[in-house]
Amino acid sequence: MSNLNLKKYGIADKLPKLTKLQKELSGLEQHKAKAERQVTVWQQQVLHARDKDAVAASLAIRAGKEMPEPENEREALSALDAAERTLAATSKAVEAVRSEAAQFVSENREEIRSALLASLRDSAARLREHAMAAASIYGVLDDAHYVLKRELATPASLAPVENDEPARSTYSVIGAVHIQNSDPPSGIVLQHLEFLASLEERFRESRESETSADTESGAA
Repeated sequence: MSNLNLKKYGIADKLPKLTKLQKELSGLEQHKAKAERQVTVWQQQVLHARDKDAVAASLAIRAGKEMPEPENEREALSALDAAERTLAATSKAVEAVRSEAAQFVSENREEIRSALLASLRDSAARLREHAMAAASIYGVLDDAHYVLKRELATPASLAPVENDEPARSTYSVIGAVHIQNSDPPSGIVLQHLEFLASLEERFRESRESETSADTESGAA
């Protein structure tokens, strides 16, 4: 849960410490990835340096001279050691921040949950408003389709149709809407809009359940 996207759910400003820890962790993880790449690069450089030193040594042997010191390999190994130490230190920093974030979540789970539920209820309320508005507009368009096809049809558009029944009104959580009696697509659309509108009740019930549980716990 320490990886919860606070910005996505609109609760980053309500949990500043966790937000700060997540931001720090993100930056450290980027540094760790960079350090890992550097280790890989210098591991390859060590091999190249060793081969370069071997070539120089072979030339010296053929010339009857003393083999030179493997300076290239030493430099590469020194750089590899520094990269590995940087990676080790960064990895420990990442682990420390993760542990701190996990501890914060463990100690403040109810506060985080309450903030998330409050944000979700606000989002669900806005979604309900949009769903109701969409249902109202859809009802007008669907009803107008029948009017244009039957009552205001032009001679060129008159043709046999499967559904010749007038529009009817139905009422649900999103309000009264006019739909065609035998038009399955309309029903499907309204079912989906009704589901979206009902999400507010779901999160409201969650809040009421929590309040009730807190009251019972306090009484006990």
